[in-house]
Amino acid sequence: YIWGIIASLFGVIGVNYFFTYPFFELNFTLSGYPVTFIGMLSISVITSTLTTHIKEQGKMTALREDYLNKLNEINKQLIMTDSISQIIELVLSYVISTYKVSCIFYTNDPTKNSAPVTRIMAGEEEAIFFSYEEKANAHLAYITQKTTGLHHSEVASVCLYLPINSHGMIWGVLGLYCEGNPSFKEDNL
Repeated sequence: YIWGIIASLFGVIGVNYFFTYPFFELNFTLSGYPVTFIGMLSISVITSTLTTHIKEQGKMTALREDYLNKLNEINKQLIMTDSISQIIELVLSYVISTYKVSCIFYTNDPTKNSAPVTRIMAGEEEAIFFSYEEKANAHLAYITQKTTGLHHSEVASVCLYLPINSHGMIWGVLGLYCEGNPSFKEDNL
């Protein structure tokens, strides 16, 4: 937007130099010229600013459209699912493709020996999910029905655990491996 302001200044100077009397000379002192050129400069700056804002809004609209298309696709796939395990797999696939993080889903208390559903992007991350600290954070999220891990608990964690609950009933815990992932922003969840 600074380039638009610079272009506006050059435009005002160019109009003065080429199209106003005395021709091929800069003269802003003749009667009425200062007001005219200030008006031209103001309109050019406003136009440049509005154009920049419209371009930014266009980019944001394209991002929103992408998210809506993804949600629409997931909605279509959810309608065709037959079981809770298919729904969990679908959600985990969506989380990986959107946030670029490995994830795990516990349908029961993580301290029980039931097998969770996992979707791992890198092999070494699977061992992290099954460490004592991470299981403790997942268990805490399951019991308290509150977000734990990362910056939400006293137990050190590189994962974020989100309880999935409805009407006071816990359905499971979603764990996201977040450490060292610059594209993941907790605010976007």
